[in-house]
Amino acid sequence: MERKVIVYVPRRSRIRLYKIAKSVSYSAHFKLILVCEETFYDKNLFEGLFDEVIFYEKHHFLRDNKFYKFLSRKLVFSSGLKRLVRILDQIKPDLIHSFCEPYDHIQQILKNTKYPVIMTDGADFTGISGGLENIDSRTKKMEKYCFENVQGLVYKGPRLVTDYYRSKGYKIECPELTWFDHCDEELFVKYPNKKLSAIDGEIHMVYTGNISTNPKIKYCYYPPLAKIMAKQKIHFHIYANPYQFKTSKEYADLDKNEKYFHFHEPLPLKKLISEISKYDWGLWIHAEDPSFRTQEAKMRTGIGNKLFTYLEAGLPIIVSDSRKYGEEVVRENNLGFSLNDNEWTEIRRMTEEIDYFSLQKNILQKRSELSLRNNSESIVNFYLKVIKK
Repeated sequence: MERKVIVYVPRRSRIRLYKIAKSVSYSAHFKLILVCEETFYDKNLFEGLFDEVIFYEKHHFLRDNKFYKFLSRKLVFSSGLKRLVRILDQIKPDLIHSFCEPYDHIQQILKNTKYPVIMTDGADFTGISGGLENIDSRTKKMEKYCFENVQGLVYKGPRLVTDYYRSKGYKIECPELTWFDHCDEELFVKYPNKKLSAIDGEIHMVYTGNISTNPKIKYCYYPPLAKIMAKQKIHFHIYANPYQFKTSKEYADLDKNEKYFHFHEPLPLKKLISEISKYDWGLWIHAEDPSFRTQEAKMRTGIGNKLFTYLEAGLPIIVSDSRKYGEEVVRENNLGFSLNDNEWTEIRRMTEEIDYFSLQKNILQKRSELSLRNNSESIVNFYLKVIKK
Protein backbone atom coordinates (compact mmCIF):
# COMPACT_ATOMS: atom_id res chain seq x y z
CA MET A 1 0.00 0.00 0.00
CA GLU A 2 1.35 3.43 -0.98
CA ARG A 3 2.08 5.62 2.03
CA LYS A 4 -0.30 8.55 2.43
CA VAL A 5 1.19 11.95 3.25
CA ILE A 6 -0.14 13.54 6.45
CA VAL A 7 0.83 17.13 7.21
CA TYR A 8 0.45 18.41 10.78
CA VAL A 9 -0.06 22.16 11.14
CA PRO A 10 -0.07 23.21 14.81
CA ARG A 11 0.09 26.55 16.60
CA ARG A 12 -0.40 25.32 20.18
CA SER A 13 -0.40 22.18 22.32
CA ARG A 14 2.89 20.45 21.65
CA ILE A 15 1.98 17.49 23.83
CA ARG A 16 -1.28 16.75 22.00
CA LEU A 17 0.52 16.94 18.65
CA TYR A 18 3.22 14.63 19.98
CA LYS A 19 0.68 12.08 21.25
CA ILE A 20 -1.37 12.02 18.03
CA ALA A 21 1.61 11.88 15.67
CA LYS A 22 3.34 9.19 17.72
CA SER A 23 0.22 7.03 17.76
CA VAL A 24 -0.14 7.37 13.98
CA SER A 25 3.57 6.60 13.51
CA TYR A 26 2.97 3.00 14.67
CA SER A 27 1.17 2.47 11.34
CA ALA A 28 3.16 1.94 8.16
CA HIS A 29 0.43 3.65 6.12
CA PHE A 30 1.67 7.24 6.42
CA LYS A 31 4.50 9.67 5.86
CA LEU A 32 4.32 12.33 8.57
CA ILE A 33 5.38 15.92 7.89
CA LEU A 34 5.32 18.73 10.45
CA VAL A 35 4.82 22.25 9.07
CA CYS A 36 5.01 24.87 11.80
CA GLU A 37 6.51 28.12 13.00
CA GLU A 38 10.12 27.74 14.06
CA THR A 39 9.30 28.99 17.57
CA PHE A 40 6.81 26.14 18.00
CA TYR A 41 9.31 23.35 17.37
CA ASP A 42 10.53 21.52 20.48
CA LYS A 43 13.56 19.42 19.60
CA ASN A 44 13.48 17.46 22.87
CA LEU A 45 9.89 16.39 22.22
CA PHE A 46 9.75 16.01 18.43
CA GLU A 47 13.21 14.78 17.41
CA GLY A 48 12.87 11.65 15.25
CA LEU A 49 9.07 11.64 15.30
CA PHE A 50 8.40 13.15 11.85
CA ASP A 51 9.71 12.14 8.45
CA GLU A 52 10.22 15.81 7.62
CA VAL A 53 9.96 19.17 9.41
CA ILE A 54 9.39 22.45 7.53
CA PHE A 55 9.19 25.94 9.08
CA TYR A 56 6.82 28.32 7.33
CA GLU A 57 7.84 31.20 9.57
CA LYS A 58 11.33 31.61 10.97
CA HIS A 59 12.08 33.04 14.37
CA HIS A 60 12.59 36.80 14.24
CA PHE A 61 14.01 38.98 17.00
CA LEU A 62 10.89 41.17 16.78
CA ARG A 63 8.61 38.27 17.76
CA ASP A 64 9.22 39.08 21.43
CA ASN A 65 8.12 42.68 20.89
CA LYS A 66 4.58 43.48 22.14
CA PHE A 67 3.77 45.66 19.11
CA TYR A 68 4.93 42.92 16.73
CA LYS A 69 2.71 40.39 18.48
CA PHE A 70 -0.26 42.77 18.30
CA LEU A 71 0.33 43.43 14.61
CA SER A 72 0.68 39.70 13.90
CA ARG A 73 -2.71 39.02 15.49
CA LYS A 74 -4.35 41.70 13.36
CA LEU A 75 -2.86 40.60 10.06
CA VAL A 76 -4.82 37.43 9.29
CA PHE A 77 -3.26 37.07 5.84
CA SER A 78 0.31 37.47 7.05
CA SER A 79 3.27 36.61 4.88
CA GLY A 80 3.86 33.55 7.09
CA LEU A 81 0.43 32.11 6.37
CA LYS A 82 0.85 32.76 2.67
CA ARG A 83 4.12 30.83 2.80
CA LEU A 84 2.26 28.06 4.63
CA VAL A 85 -0.15 27.69 1.71
CA ARG A 86 2.71 27.64 -0.81
CA ILE A 87 4.47 24.91 1.18
CA LEU A 88 1.31 22.80 1.32
CA ASP A 89 0.88 23.13 -2.43
CA GLN A 90 4.43 21.90 -2.92
CA ILE A 91 3.86 18.89 -0.66
CA LYS A 92 0.39 18.03 -2.06
CA PRO A 93 -0.64 16.09 1.06
CA ASP A 94 -3.37 13.48 1.23
CA LEU A 95 -4.55 14.99 4.51
CA ILE A 96 -3.85 18.03 6.68
CA HIS A 97 -4.30 17.67 10.43
CA SER A 98 -4.61 21.18 11.89
CA PHE A 99 -4.60 22.27 15.53
CA CYS A 100 -6.44 25.21 17.08
CA GLU A 101 -6.26 27.66 18.77
CA PRO A 102 -5.99 30.16 17.01
CA TYR A 103 -7.98 29.57 13.83
CA ASP A 104 -6.45 31.96 11.29
CA HIS A 105 -4.05 29.38 9.85
CA ILE A 106 -6.85 26.79 9.49
CA GLN A 107 -9.12 29.28 7.76
CA GLN A 108 -6.29 30.24 5.42
CA ILE A 109 -5.73 26.57 4.48
CA LEU A 110 -9.43 25.91 3.93
CA LYS A 111 -9.93 28.97 1.74
CA ASN A 112 -6.78 28.60 -0.34
CA THR A 113 -6.26 24.84 -0.80
CA LYS A 114 -8.40 21.84 -1.75
CA TYR A 115 -6.79 19.24 0.51
CA PRO A 116 -8.95 17.48 3.12
CA VAL A 117 -8.48 19.07 6.55
CA ILE A 118 -9.05 17.62 10.01
CA MET A 119 -9.28 20.04 12.94
CA THR A 120 -8.27 19.14 16.49
CA ASP A 121 -8.70 20.94 19.78
CA GLY A 122 -5.13 21.69 20.74
CA ALA A 123 -5.72 23.06 24.22
CA ASP A 124 -9.42 23.91 23.75
CA PHE A 125 -12.02 25.11 21.28
CA THR A 126 -12.52 28.81 22.01
CA GLY A 127 -16.30 29.10 21.87
CA ILE A 128 -17.16 26.26 24.23
CA SER A 129 -14.44 27.32 26.68
CA GLY A 130 -15.35 30.97 26.99
CA GLY A 131 -18.95 30.83 25.81
CA LEU A 132 -19.80 31.88 22.26
CA GLU A 133 -21.64 34.89 23.63
CA ASN A 134 -18.44 36.14 25.27
CA ILE A 135 -15.78 35.81 22.55
CA ASP A 136 -14.95 38.51 20.01
CA SER A 137 -16.80 38.52 16.68
CA ARG A 138 -13.68 37.91 14.58
CA THR A 139 -12.71 34.77 16.48
CA LYS A 140 -16.32 33.57 16.48
CA LYS A 141 -16.57 34.01 12.72
CA MET A 142 -13.31 32.15 12.07
CA GLU A 143 -14.19 29.31 14.43
CA LYS A 144 -17.61 28.87 12.82
CA TYR A 145 -16.09 28.83 9.33
CA CYS A 146 -13.61 26.15 10.36
CA PHE A 147 -16.18 23.94 12.07
CA GLU A 148 -18.45 24.09 9.04
CA ASN A 149 -15.78 23.51 6.38
CA VAL A 150 -13.26 20.98 7.72
CA GLN A 151 -13.59 17.38 6.54
CA GLY A 152 -13.12 15.87 10.00
CA LEU A 153 -13.04 16.75 13.70
CA VAL A 154 -10.97 15.11 16.43
CA TYR A 155 -11.50 16.23 20.01
CA LYS A 156 -10.78 15.04 23.54
CA GLY A 157 -14.25 15.32 25.00
CA PRO A 158 -17.57 13.54 24.35
CA ARG A 159 -20.01 14.22 21.49
CA LEU A 160 -21.47 16.98 23.66
CA VAL A 161 -18.62 19.18 22.38
CA THR A 162 -20.11 19.49 18.90
CA ASP A 163 -23.67 19.32 20.23
CA TYR A 164 -22.89 22.61 21.96
CA TYR A 165 -22.01 24.24 18.63
CA ARG A 166 -24.97 22.69 16.84
CA SER A 167 -27.27 24.14 19.49
CA LYS A 168 -25.90 27.55 18.50
CA GLY A 169 -26.74 27.02 14.83
CA TYR A 170 -23.48 25.58 13.48
CA LYS A 171 -23.86 23.15 10.57
CA ILE A 172 -21.35 20.42 11.40
CA GLU A 173 -21.67 17.52 8.98
CA CYS A 174 -18.18 15.98 8.87
CA PRO A 175 -17.01 12.74 10.55
CA GLU A 176 -16.04 13.11 14.23
CA LEU A 177 -13.74 11.20 16.57
CA THR A 178 -13.20 11.42 20.31
CA TRP A 179 -9.52 10.72 20.90
CA PHE A 180 -7.74 11.23 24.23
CA ASP A 181 -4.10 12.22 24.50
CA HIS A 182 -3.55 8.70 25.87
CA CYS A 183 -0.40 7.36 27.53
CA ASP A 184 2.99 6.99 25.88
CA GLU A 185 4.42 3.59 26.83
CA GLU A 186 7.96 4.89 26.34
CA LEU A 187 7.33 7.45 29.08
CA PHE A 188 5.98 4.95 31.61
CA VAL A 189 7.82 5.13 34.91
CA LYS A 190 8.41 1.45 35.58
CA TYR A 191 10.84 1.96 38.46
CA PRO A 192 9.59 5.17 40.11
CA ASN A 193 11.68 7.36 42.33
CA LYS A 194 11.31 6.44 45.97
CA LYS A 195 8.17 8.08 47.32
CA LEU A 196 8.86 11.15 49.44
CA SER A 197 6.12 9.92 51.74
CA ALA A 198 8.23 6.84 52.46
CA ILE A 199 11.01 9.17 53.60
CA ASP A 200 9.18 11.84 55.61
CA GLY A 201 5.92 10.03 56.42
CA GLU A 202 3.81 12.87 54.93
CA ILE A 203 1.44 13.02 51.95
CA HIS A 204 2.70 14.63 48.73
CA MET A 205 0.40 15.74 45.89
CA VAL A 206 1.28 17.33 42.56
CA TYR A 207 -0.41 19.55 39.98
CA THR A 208 1.00 20.10 36.47
CA GLY A 209 -0.42 22.73 34.12
CA ASN A 210 -1.68 26.28 33.91
CA ILE A 211 -2.01 28.47 36.97
CA SER A 212 -3.44 31.93 37.56
CA THR A 213 -2.39 34.83 39.75
CA ASN A 214 -5.82 36.42 39.37
CA PRO A 215 -8.31 35.38 42.09
CA LYS A 216 -11.15 36.00 39.61
CA ILE A 217 -9.85 33.17 37.42
CA LYS A 218 -10.69 30.69 40.12
CA TYR A 219 -10.35 27.45 38.21
CA CYS A 220 -6.55 27.67 38.26
CA TYR A 221 -5.92 30.08 41.14
CA TYR A 222 -4.32 27.75 43.69
CA PRO A 223 -3.23 29.73 46.79
CA PRO A 224 -6.57 29.01 48.58
CA LEU A 225 -6.22 25.26 47.95
CA ALA A 226 -2.55 25.35 49.00
CA LYS A 227 -3.43 26.94 52.36
CA ILE A 228 -6.23 24.44 53.01
CA MET A 229 -3.90 21.54 52.23
CA ALA A 230 -1.15 22.98 54.44
CA LYS A 231 -3.53 22.92 57.40
CA GLN A 232 -3.95 19.18 56.76
CA LYS A 233 -0.16 18.75 56.56
CA ILE A 234 -0.31 17.77 52.90
CA HIS A 235 2.54 18.85 50.64
CA PHE A 236 1.29 20.57 47.46
CA HIS A 237 3.75 20.61 44.53
CA ILE A 238 3.10 22.69 41.38
CA TYR A 239 4.90 22.53 38.02
CA ALA A 240 3.67 25.41 35.83
CA ASN A 241 4.84 26.44 32.37
CA PRO A 242 8.14 28.39 32.06
CA TYR A 243 6.52 31.80 31.61
CA GLN A 244 4.21 31.35 34.58
CA PHE A 245 7.07 30.11 36.74
CA LYS A 246 9.01 33.31 36.06
CA THR A 247 6.09 35.71 36.54
CA SER A 248 4.02 34.19 39.37
CA LYS A 249 5.48 36.03 42.37
CA GLU A 250 2.60 35.08 44.65
CA TYR A 251 3.39 31.39 44.22
CA ALA A 252 7.13 31.96 44.66
CA ASP A 253 6.47 33.87 47.89
CA LEU A 254 4.15 31.14 49.12
CA ASP A 255 6.88 28.60 48.42
CA LYS A 256 9.27 30.55 50.65
CA ASN A 257 6.84 31.04 53.51
CA GLU A 258 4.78 27.85 53.58
CA LYS A 259 6.44 24.56 54.50
CA TYR A 260 3.82 22.50 52.70
CA PHE A 261 3.80 24.38 49.39
CA HIS A 262 6.42 23.85 46.67
CA PHE A 263 6.67 25.81 43.41
CA HIS A 264 9.04 23.95 41.08
CA GLU A 265 10.99 24.95 38.00
CA PRO A 266 9.46 23.55 34.78
CA LEU A 267 10.90 20.35 33.31
CA PRO A 268 10.81 18.74 29.86
CA LEU A 269 8.02 16.18 29.62
CA LYS A 270 10.17 13.07 30.02
CA LYS A 271 11.98 14.44 33.06
CA LEU A 272 8.73 15.77 34.50
CA ILE A 273 7.06 12.35 34.47
CA SER A 274 10.02 10.74 36.23
CA GLU A 275 10.17 13.57 38.76
CA ILE A 276 6.50 13.51 39.78
CA SER A 277 6.52 9.73 40.23
CA LYS A 278 7.96 10.34 43.71
CA TYR A 279 4.70 11.95 44.84
CA ASP A 280 1.54 10.14 45.97
CA TRP A 281 -1.32 11.73 44.03
CA GLY A 282 -1.88 13.75 40.84
CA LEU A 283 -4.31 16.64 41.23
CA TRP A 284 -6.89 17.62 38.64
CA ILE A 285 -8.63 20.05 40.96
CA HIS A 286 -10.29 23.23 39.70
CA ALA A 287 -12.57 25.56 41.64
CA GLU A 288 -16.15 25.06 40.56
CA ASP A 289 -17.16 28.69 40.00
CA PRO A 290 -17.54 29.30 36.25
CA SER A 291 -15.11 31.87 34.86
CA PHE A 292 -13.76 32.76 31.45
CA ARG A 293 -12.49 29.60 29.69
CA THR A 294 -14.53 27.38 32.05
CA GLN A 295 -18.15 27.96 31.17
CA GLU A 296 -20.69 25.29 32.13
CA ALA A 297 -20.51 23.47 28.78
CA LYS A 298 -16.73 23.29 29.05
CA MET A 299 -16.89 21.84 32.56
CA ARG A 300 -19.16 19.07 31.22
CA THR A 301 -16.84 18.13 28.37
CA GLY A 302 -13.25 19.17 29.14
CA ILE A 303 -10.42 16.71 29.62
CA GLY A 304 -6.82 17.90 29.68
CA ASN A 305 -3.61 15.99 29.06
CA LYS A 306 -2.49 16.08 32.71
CA LEU A 307 -4.63 12.99 33.38
CA PHE A 308 -2.36 10.94 31.12
CA THR A 309 0.82 12.55 32.46
CA TYR A 310 -0.18 11.35 35.93
CA LEU A 311 -0.91 7.85 34.63
CA GLU A 312 2.47 7.71 32.86
CA ALA A 313 4.03 8.51 36.24
CA GLY A 314 1.92 5.82 37.92
CA LEU A 315 -0.04 8.30 40.06
CA PRO A 316 -3.67 7.91 41.20
CA ILE A 317 -5.80 10.98 40.51
CA ILE A 318 -8.03 13.32 42.50
CA VAL A 319 -10.46 15.17 40.22
CA SER A 320 -13.03 17.89 40.89
CA ASP A 321 -16.57 16.57 40.46
CA SER A 322 -17.48 19.78 38.59
CA ARG A 323 -15.40 18.42 35.68
CA LYS A 324 -18.13 15.98 34.74
CA TYR A 325 -16.42 14.18 31.89
CA GLY A 326 -13.12 13.97 33.73
CA GLU A 327 -14.89 12.58 36.79
CA GLU A 328 -16.60 9.99 34.58
CA VAL A 329 -13.30 8.84 33.06
CA VAL A 330 -11.59 8.61 36.47
CA ARG A 331 -14.52 6.76 38.05
CA GLU A 332 -15.17 4.28 35.22
CA ASN A 333 -11.49 3.32 35.01
CA ASN A 334 -10.93 3.32 38.80
CA LEU A 335 -8.10 5.84 38.54
CA GLY A 336 -8.79 7.68 41.80
CA PHE A 337 -11.67 9.63 43.31
CA SER A 338 -13.57 12.90 42.93
CA LEU A 339 -14.49 15.65 45.36
CA ASN A 340 -16.28 18.98 45.41
CA ASP A 341 -14.96 22.34 46.57
CA ASN A 342 -16.53 21.95 50.02
CA GLU A 343 -14.53 18.75 50.52
CA TRP A 344 -11.10 20.34 50.10
CA THR A 345 -10.81 20.35 53.89
CA GLU A 346 -11.39 16.57 53.87
CA ILE A 347 -8.70 15.57 51.36
CA ARG A 348 -6.47 13.91 53.93
CA ARG A 349 -9.31 11.87 55.42
CA MET A 350 -10.51 10.82 51.95
CA THR A 351 -7.08 9.58 50.90
CA GLU A 352 -6.63 7.65 54.15
CA GLU A 353 -9.84 5.74 53.42
CA ILE A 354 -8.51 4.52 50.04
CA ASP A 355 -6.77 1.18 49.46
CA TYR A 356 -3.80 2.93 47.84
CA PHE A 357 -1.90 -0.24 46.96
CA SER A 358 -4.85 -1.73 45.02
CA LEU A 359 -5.55 1.59 43.32
CA GLN A 360 -1.96 2.01 42.17
CA LYS A 361 -1.90 -1.58 40.88
CA ASN A 362 -4.98 -0.79 38.76
CA ILE A 363 -3.30 2.38 37.46
CA LEU A 364 -0.45 0.34 36.01
CA GLN A 365 -2.93 -1.88 34.17
CA LYS A 366 -5.19 0.90 32.92
CA ARG A 367 -2.40 3.05 31.55
CA SER A 368 -1.49 0.19 29.21
CA GLU A 369 -5.11 -0.09 28.04
CA LEU A 370 -5.10 3.67 27.46
CA SER A 371 -1.75 3.67 25.65
CA LEU A 372 -0.96 5.28 22.31
CA ARG A 373 -0.19 1.95 20.70
CA ASN A 374 -3.43 0.31 21.86
CA ASN A 375 -5.47 3.25 20.57
CA SER A 376 -3.67 4.00 17.32
CA GLU A 377 -6.07 2.01 15.15
CA SER A 378 -9.01 4.35 15.74
CA ILE A 379 -7.20 7.48 14.55
CA VAL A 380 -5.51 5.64 11.64
CA ASN A 381 -8.91 4.40 10.45
CA PHE A 382 -10.32 7.90 10.86
CA TYR A 383 -7.58 9.31 8.63
CA LEU A 384 -8.29 6.70 5.96
CA LYS A 385 -12.02 7.40 6.18
CA VAL A 386 -11.53 11.14 5.59
CA ILE A 387 -9.00 10.57 2.79
CA LYS A 388 -11.40 8.28 0.94
CA LYS A 389 -14.36 10.67 1.15
